[in-house]
Amino acid sequence: MQSPIRVRRYAAALFVLCALAWASVPASPATTPMPACPAERGAYYLKDGSWDALKPVSVKTARASGIRRMLLTYSSKAVAVYQNAKAPVTLGSQPEFCISGFGSSIKGVTIVKLDQKNDRREMQFVTKRLFRKPKVQYNSHDIQPVKLISSDSTHVIVATKRPLDSGQYILFPPSRVDSTGNPNGYDFGVN
Repeated sequence: MQSPIRVRRYAAALFVLCALAWASVPASPATTPMPACPAERGAYYLKDGSWDALKPVSVKTARASGIRRMLLTYSSKAVAVYQNAKAPVTLGSQPEFCISGFGSSIKGVTIVKLDQKNDRREMQFVTKRLFRKPKVQYNSHDIQPVKLISSDSTHVIVATKRPLDSGQYILFPPSRVDSTGNPNGYDFGVN
């Protein structure tokens, strides 16, 4: 059996070592607060602690082919063509976006990778109509998953779930009630 003095010395030494180890652990870095989302309707990306606007892009031309009629449903394959080979904005591989003025739901926020050509960008999709309401479906390998960071009654802040590959992308805001399936959105590139 050990003497009580040795046990006390051992306990004191253990206490001092634990205190030193705890004191030498670096403090966790302070997280910078997320800036407020702009009130003006649009899509924004986070750059150097503030939100910069993405430019809206519209379809230059659209080509449809393969219209099929099924029971109460029509479907067609289409290609939307966007001007220019590159978007005016280039972002990092895991961008964060604020989408303002489209509501507070993440449902319908979609990032789609575009096929880059010499003088344009293209996106393939399928349009289905059931009782006059169009539904747009993109190629599953082109859709980039997003995660919700925060939301309130007027905006959502989202980020990609995984790093994006180098290329050209388009961000579609949440679906609106009056949506016609028009493939207009906000474009950006990733290095």
